[in-house]
Amino acid sequence: MIAVVVSREDEASLSIRDALLDAADWRRHEPHGSWEREWSHYGFVMVEKEGLHLYYDGLDDELRDAFDVSLIVFVSRHSGDTGRLLTAHHTGNFGGAEYGGEPGSLASPAPGATKHLLGFFDEEAPEGFDVSMEVTHHGPSELDVPSVFAEVGSEPDEWESEDAARTVAHGVLSLDERDEPRTTVVGIGGGHYAPRFTRIALETDAGVGHIAAGYDLPVDDELLRETYESSDADALVLDGEAVEEGYSLPVVSETSLRERAGVPEETVEAVEEVLDADAGEARLTRRAAEGATAATVFDAELVREARNVDSGATDEALERNAVGYVEENGKVIRVAVPKDGARELAETVGDILSDEHEVTVDDQAVAVKREVFDARKARELGVEEGPDFGRLSSGETVETDDGVVTPDEVHGTERRVFVYGK
Repeated sequence: MIAVVVSREDEASLSIRDALLDAADWRRHEPHGSWEREWSHYGFVMVEKEGLHLYYDGLDDELRDAFDVSLIVFVSRHSGDTGRLLTAHHTGNFGGAEYGGEPGSLASPAPGATKHLLGFFDEEAPEGFDVSMEVTHHGPSELDVPSVFAEVGSEPDEWESEDAARTVAHGVLSLDERDEPRTTVVGIGGGHYAPRFTRIALETDAGVGHIAAGYDLPVDDELLRETYESSDADALVLDGEAVEEGYSLPVVSETSLRERAGVPEETVEAVEEVLDADAGEARLTRRAAEGATAATVFDAELVREARNVDSGATDEALERNAVGYVEENGKVIRVAVPKDGARELAETVGDILSDEHEVTVDDQAVAVKREVFDARKARELGVEEGPDFGRLSSGETVETDDGVVTPDEVHGTERRVFVYGK
């Protein structure tokens, strides 16, 4: 059951309550707890209490005593110099407890519900309203049942807006149809209105649990691990100054999450297994979005050789023919292709290499015959390392104290075979 919590001292909360009552067939009941009014509607219960939401620590215990509650939604106002705004966020305090809750304590988050609400708001917000996820802040913090704040901001005109209240109400009522995210991240760093984490929630398959704002950093290691576990997170996403910090938990980038959007889960698992990659470490490609139930390793050194000839064309080949790869300091170190797709990438890479080398491709290997500069021979002919060395290696004739040295004298051929088929 989903519990909707209304504060009698919150103008927006009362507006959303009225919109909820108008939007569905609710039944009025005698209160089962410390709240003043209570309604129910097919999988939902709505309670109305005195006081402000920020100070409702422990309310989940009362709700669970009366109902089988799995999610709590606090419908609330948002205050700030932010204009017309619909927001959703989790609660708790990474630091002190100036506005409810306990210091260094976090409520249990609801990443799936938060993602769903933000998506609904983004599609249905009244004209002129922006949509944003906020970082974790204020109370209540002492809640074990997953919870989320759904807010209308930021001035009295918006708090009393029937259109805004209706959007939030319909979003809340649609929560029983929500899907859980494929992956969940915890946010570290950035500003209060969390544009990076809003994008992740709206534009990728990931949900976002707690977010520690830049002003809350550094986060105590024990609290960070508790945050990670309570969010049931798969990785951290870092923003702003947090990028400079070292973390023992897995870290994934926004780019990586975007690459995963729409990629079948079995493909992600196959790629990460083949590449022996942690969550978020592998770069996924456009080809991965087409799906692949099995993958195999491709020779990363061959890809690096092709990048030396034409990095743009090689990266495009990876996007079209590989399903994933891992980079380290900008260098490709592992590559995965569909089980039956190695030859296709080999031929494309071979075409790139053929611009500068003699190349042959078969079902198992790419053979590259190329001209190489013999530095030892150049030194024997009196060419000293420096500008002349560079010109000679580039194919220019140079003069030494002993006479003229031509490129043919110091260049030979080398044949390398890259076995891409395993």
